[in-house]
Amino acid sequence: MNCTSGCLIGLFTMACIYLSMANDDEDTTTELNKFCRNRNDCPEFGYWCNRNMTCQCVGLYIPNPAKTKCIGGVGQKCLYDDDCIERAYCEKQTKCKCKKKFHPTDDGLVCVRNEGASWRYPSFLKILAISLLFMKIS
Repeated sequence: MNCTSGCLIGLFTMACIYLSMANDDEDTTTELNKFCRNRNDCPEFGYWCNRNMTCQCVGLYIPNPAKTKCIGGVGQKCLYDDDCIERAYCEKQTKCKCKKKFHPTDDGLVCVRNEGASWRYPSFLKILAISLLFMKIS
C-alpha cells in the first residue's frame, strides 16, 4: 500500500495534535516563575520580569506556601482574600489587611495574634457587677 499525500497530511496532523496535547500538561495556574519577556507578560500586580525571563515577586509580595503565586503583605494591592498573606484578607478588593485579633509585623509580611486577644468583660460590666453586689449587701 502506497502512502499518498493525503496519508502524509493525516500523519502530520496527528503529530501536531499529539504535541499540542503534550503542551497542555503544563501547569497554567502557576503565575510564579512563568516565562516572560517583559513586565506586561506577568500578572498585573506583585510581579516583575527578572533577567532570567521569569515572573518573580516584587516588593512586599512573597511566594505563597505552594510557591505558585505571589501574595501581598499588609497594605498591598489585592482583589481577593487569597491574594493576601496568611491571617489577612482583601479589604474592599483594594488592599490586604490583618484579620481581627491580628496585627502586622514591622515588615508587614506576617499577621501575628494580638497579645491578650481573648475576650474580656468590658470594664463597665465589672463595675456594674460590683455595684450590684454592694447594693445587695447593704
